[in-house]
Amino acid sequence: MGSWVLPVCPGSGQRIVAGLVAFGRIWIWKYPGNIFFVEDSAAAVSGWFAKQVSSQYGAAPTPHAVAQIDESVVAFVSNTGSIVLMQESAGSLTGVEFADLTKVLNLRDIVRGEFNLSRLDRVQARWYDDRKQLYVLYAASGSSVENRRLVIDFNQERTRVSLSTKDVSESLWFGLDANRIPRPRAGDASGFIWKLDQTARVVAV
Repeated sequence: MGSWVLPVCPGSGQRIVAGLVAFGRIWIWKYPGNIFFVEDSAAAVSGWFAKQVSSQYGAAPTPHAVAQIDESVVAFVSNTGSIVLMQESAGSLTGVEFADLTKVLNLRDIVRGEFNLSRLDRVQARWYDDRKQLYVLYAASGSSVENRRLVIDFNQERTRVSLSTKDVSESLWFGLDANRIPRPRAGDASGFIWKLDQTARVVAV
C-alpha cells in the first residue's frame, strides 16, 4: 500500500487541526480559519483535491474541538470560542450550511466574558447521544484549568442551555453503564473520575 500526500491550500491558515468523515466526505478544519472537504470524485487519488467550503469559520487549535452529532450534523468550537453547527444541505453549492449557536442562543456574552479563550487549545466538544446533548469544556476567565461545562440540550422542541461550575473536567469521554449505554465521564488533574449523568448524589468513581 503506497503513500499519498494531499496539499490542503498551503498558505491558508496556520495549520490543520481536525478532520473527520461525515456526509460521505472527508472534512478538514484549519486554524484559525478555513474548512475544506476532499473532492474525491476522480477515479485515482492523484486527481483528488481539497475544496474550500468556508473561509469564515475554522476550528479551535485542537482535534477535540470537533464532534459529530449524527449523519447530517457536525458541531465544532471555532477559533473564537463560538459553537457552530455544520449541517448537510442539498440546496447549497458546498453541500453544507453553518449555524452559529453562540449567536442563535445568545451565548456571546458568556463565551467572551466568562471563559478563558486563550486556552481554546484545551477545549473539548462531545456529543451525548442518549440525552441528545452537546457537552463543551472551557476554562473560566482567569483559570488555567477546564472548570466550566457548557451543555446544550436538543432533547426537546426548545433548545436549552446549562452551565456547570462544579468540578474540574480536563478530560471528557463516555463509559458504558449497567445497561451498556454510553454515559459521560470526566477526569480532573488529581486523578479523580466523575460520573456526569446519574441519579446518585455521590459522583466520584
